[in-house]
Amino acid sequence: MRKSRTYLLLILSYITLLSVSCTKSDAVGTYFHEGVNYNKSTGLDAASKCLYDVRDDEVYPVVELGGKYWMAENLRYETSEAMLNPNNPSKEYGYLYDWHTAKTACPTGWHLSSDADWKALEEVMGMATADLSVLGSRRLLKLSNIKTQTGWRNGDNGSNTTSFSIFPAGRYEAGVFNNIGNYAFFWTSTLNTANESIGRYIFHRFDEVNRAYIDQSIGQSCRCVLN
Repeated sequence: MRKSRTYLLLILSYITLLSVSCTKSDAVGTYFHEGVNYNKSTGLDAASKCLYDVRDDEVYPVVELGGKYWMAENLRYETSEAMLNPNNPSKEYGYLYDWHTAKTACPTGWHLSSDADWKALEEVMGMATADLSVLGSRRLLKLSNIKTQTGWRNGDNGSNTTSFSIFPAGRYEAGVFNNIGNYAFFWTSTLNTANESIGRYIFHRFDEVNRAYIDQSIGQSCRCVLN
C-alpha cells in the first residue's frame, strides 16, 4: 500500500512538472512556444532571428538593419481598432491601424518605428544623407532589397535580399480599403501636428520612399523596432 502511494505521488509530481514546463511562461525569464525559448523582455529567440508575441502566439521574423532590430513582417496584432483587409493575399500583409492605435500596438519591449528609425534604415539602403529629412519622394538605391518578391503590381517586385519584406498592403481611408498591390504605407511614431504624423509610402513603379505628413485617422501598416 505504501509503495502504491509512493508511485502515485511520483506520477503526480511528474505531471505537475510537465504541465509547468509547457506553459508560455516559466521561472527563468523565457516563454516556451513550439519548442523554442523566447526572452520575456524582448520576445526574441536566442539567435535574435524571431520575435514571439505572447499576446496572440504570433511569431515574426526579425532582421537587423541600420543598427536596429526590426520586425520583418507587418504587425498583425488584432486590437479593437485594427482593420483587416479581406483581400490580403496572406497574413503577412498584416492589419492596418490608425496612428493612435499604432502607437500602442507593438509587443512589450518594442516600439512603433520612429522617423529616426526609418532614416537609419534608409541611409543603410543607399539614400543620400541630404535626402533623409526631405518631404516627398526620395530615391532609395537599394529599395529592391527590402521589397517582397511577389505581390507588387505589374511585376514590380523586389529581390528582398535583406528579408525585410515590404508588402504592398495598401491602406484604409474614409471607410474604404484601397491601393493593395500598388502601395505600401507605414506609420512612424513621430508627431507633426495635432492631427498629422510622419509616415512613409512606396509606389510599386519607382525606387523611391516618400516621407509625408499623414492624417492620423488613416489606416496604415506598422513595423515595430526593438527598444
